[in-house]
Amino acid sequence: MKSIIKKILITVSVLSVLGGIVAITPLVQESFACGWKNSGGQGFYQNNGKSSDIIQNSSITKDQAIEIVTQYVKRLNPDLRIGNINDTGPFYEAEILSTMDEEILQVIGVNKQSGQVLILN
Repeated sequence: MKSIIKKILITVSVLSVLGGIVAITPLVQESFACGWKNSGGQGFYQNNGKSSDIIQNSSITKDQAIEIVTQYVKRLNPDLRIGNINDTGPFYEAEILSTMDEEILQVIGVNKQSGQVLILN
């Protein structure tokens, strides 16, 4: 009788360990870093990758860069503000500020040719 109970307990233990391993193992290997089923980097372009008008114009204006940064910040945290935007050659550099103490939290860049948002610090 004791051997039957031991076999049942061992079987239940082994099955629970295997079930736990299966439960924590991902069945699908997809990266969700850029959104649901998007390819890498697609979420960092103006209008979620729909930037055909930017590619045709081949150059971003400062107003377009402000719009790109505004959309980017709204997606991250709508409570943040945009500070100074400077032209630094191949990209525009924008400061992201906190609303309470006007502290610079992040400096990001917008590529003039593609409209891609780059994290600078």
